[in-house]
Amino acid sequence: MNKVTEEYLQKLQSYQINRARLITSKKLTATDWYFTRRTEREVEIPADIAAERATTIEKFDTFEAAILSGTTKNIYETIKDATIAFETK
Repeated sequence: MNKVTEEYLQKLQSYQINRARLITSKKLTATDWYFTRRTEREVEIPADIAAERATTIEKFDTFEAAILSGTTKNIYETIKDATIAFETK
């Protein structure tokens, strides 16, 4: 296997984080209207929706931190492990 350079590592990390950011954004978009409703009508956000959103954001933050901790020696294993955790319900 070819050695991973620092430049390639950074590109790989950026790609993985952007991919996860897009997935996270799509998940959050589905419930964004609750925040608009709360702002416009002062209707509370259901607890299960708030919890689901918090979990989604936490998963992204954890994924991003894991990917950024990857090194040239372990990045592929780091991506695999972080992706499995990120995609777990």
